[in-house]
Amino acid sequence: MATLYLPDVRQAISQLATGTHADGDQVASYLQDWFASLKRMSPGKWNEVRTFYLTAAMCYPVGDKERLSTISEWIVILFAWDDLFDVPEDNLMDDTRGAKEINNVVLSIFDTPETSETQAELTVVAAFRAFWARFRTTSTPTMQKRFIDAVRRYARGTEKLVHNREQWRVPSMEEFVAMRRATSAVEPALAGVEYTLEIEVPHEAFYHAAVQELRDTINDIASWTNDMYSFNKEQAAGDYQNLVAVVAVEKKLDVQSAIQFVFVMIQSAIDHYFEARKRVPKFDPKTDDLVSRYIRGIECFCSGSILWHFEVDRYFGSKFGEAEDRLAVKMLPREKNAPEPGFQLEYKTPSTVIASVGDGMSVSKNISGIKSRALL
Repeated sequence: MATLYLPDVRQAISQLATGTHADGDQVASYLQDWFASLKRMSPGKWNEVRTFYLTAAMCYPVGDKERLSTISEWIVILFAWDDLFDVPEDNLMDDTRGAKEINNVVLSIFDTPETSETQAELTVVAAFRAFWARFRTTSTPTMQKRFIDAVRRYARGTEKLVHNREQWRVPSMEEFVAMRRATSAVEPALAGVEYTLEIEVPHEAFYHAAVQELRDTINDIASWTNDMYSFNKEQAAGDYQNLVAVVAVEKKLDVQSAIQFVFVMIQSAIDHYFEARKRVPKFDPKTDDLVSRYIRGIECFCSGSILWHFEVDRYFGSKFGEAEDRLAVKMLPREKNAPEPGFQLEYKTPSTVIASVGDGMSVSKNISGIKSRALL
């Protein structure tokens, strides 16, 4: 069975802000009680997502315990919602109509938050309803609007992703990267940064082109890293809407070389981020302080989300500690109900990385200018 060698993104992001919330363990206990209050969780799946408290603790290291608890609910819901479209047994991987129906139900909660839940309601919908009620009472109207905008883009993006699977369509790299900014769930997770920090960046600064560029680049770094580290799990499930697969097909590379290509893109994006950070203008002293705290917050989210991959068994199974030490994983066999792709990927262990992976740097620089809503 082939072995995949994983580039170490941890070293590449070492200059980004990072941290872990001191109240993470207490939040884990809170989440357990919260799950129980839903009275509708399936033990297998929802016991697994209890570990996501660590995601929140590593991604939002600053703020009070109550806000971390609330945003932890959102992280759990976001993973559960995302899995509806990524896990074969949920039957929505390639069902565009079904994906739209579920998304419309979730999004309708924004318009009718007082509607009571029903017994037929999906767990993720019931959980989101409970979360949104709490978030509304502890956030400002501006936080709510930014959160809603990000969640709506995510929902519409997942429908395009599912449509690609339904049609066995492999998009171009440029198209995929623009779409990935919506489908990776990073943007709606970043919407929690202001909330946990209890800050509100003024409109003119939040939507300034330079700050948006930082947000997009952070999204790219986190999303592309996730694609690289989750590829093994996703290919086993028959899911090839992944940057590694897209690069392999477009550049005609074997999988190991495609992974290295993506890593070069990530390195280039990190360099681009620090260059872009220098271009953030000065506003006024109060706004400058808020922007500085916000930028540190999105950096913590990025570094936390990447480091978290090696702390739980979601992507590397029970041997996640070994994966962290060796940066290598055995290829997983295809799952029983996984669909067959309409193309063949080549797996081999190259003695040297082929020269064309250097193109990843220029590709990343060209892609960095893509607007996050270009295809949405």
